Amino acid sequence: ILPLTPQEAYYWSWSRDLALSYFDHPPLASYSIWFTTSIFGQTIFGIKLAAVLWFLGLNILWAKMTQEMFENTEQTFWTLLALNSTIAFQLYGFVIVPDTPLIFSWTATFYALWQLIKTDQPKWWYVAGFFMGLAWLGKYSGIMLVPSVFAFVLISKHQRKWLFTPHPYIGALIATLVFAPVLLWNIQHDWISFAFQGARRTSGMGSWKLRFVGELFGSQFFMLTPYLFVLVFASINRFGRRIFSILDDKILLLVSSGLITSVFFIAVSFRSLVKMNWLAPAYWSFIILGVYYLFQDEHRIRRMRWGIYSSLAFLFLGISIVTIPDVPLGEGNTWSGWKKAADEVETIRDSLQQHG
Repeated sequence: ILPLTPQEAYYWSWSRDLALSYFDHPPLASYSIWFTTSIFGQTIFGIKLAAVLWFLGLNILWAKMTQEMFENTEQTFWTLLALNSTIAFQLYGFVIVPDTPLIFSWTATFYALWQLIKTDQPKWWYVAGFFMGLAWLGKYSGIMLVPSVFAFVLISKHQRKWLFTPHPYIGALIATLVFAPVLLWNIQHDWISFAFQGARRTSGMGSWKLRFVGELFGSQFFMLTPYLFVLVFASINRFGRRIFSILDDKILLLVSSGLITSVFFIAVSFRSLVKMNWLAPAYWSFIILGVYYLFQDEHRIRRMRWGIYSSLAFLFLGISIVTIPDVPLGEGNTWSGWKKAADEVETIRDSLQQHG
């Protein structure tokens, strides 16, 4: 039903010419498209199935982590419904772009750390390292996992002991090995990706502009839906300012997952445009925390249900707009008109061939 986006067509074109990496993004999204189109053909279904599979895995991780942490089936259900009511996440359930494998791998990294908390077995550092490397292979912003994980281990009095063992550093080595294709490609191409994503973007930052901050929060209001926007930023405020006094490792783990990324990109927005999808990996843990907080009071649960229903309505409205042909949104409409354009190009091509 939903059309291919220009971004998906872009990464699909990479999948037709596989390489160790590419100029502006690592290759994992295109590897995923290559896998699903190899089985189901070069079709919209074959391309989009890559997103569906990553998103299915993501929902399984969310469900397992929430249920294992809080042991409340009703809370797990409403948490999953809330997570699936956001445009920020639901979009990646049917659009395959670098953010899709990034969010899965980010979540998997913290799920491995949750297993570390539960079992105290060092092997989970190696699993976390693998998924961290997979996040880097998905998108360069996966590097934000490094300070996020380090902050958790450093602040937690129970997990700080790992810093004096080789296991986290072996995990970091595993992450680097998973990321090795991107490193090799950049060695062969004068480190052009790192120059583009790092130094050039930094040099492009201008003076302080509140307009960018307004655009950031406006886009997040849309991406999260109004109710979950309030829930997320209330959770950031409620739990983030208490990060050094949180004694429960599972709560600290969830806060650590998203706090540094949120603060970093909000700070960047004072100087530069922050795209609406850059904060997405930071949100899932704060939605889990927000629903957990609301479940501490029966009256808040009732209001929460109606809030999530409103988010679902907002989500379905957003998706329905995509199904309307040629909806007049100016440059915001990137999904309509491609078949018509292709038909016109073919007509011109045929005409030129007839005239030699």
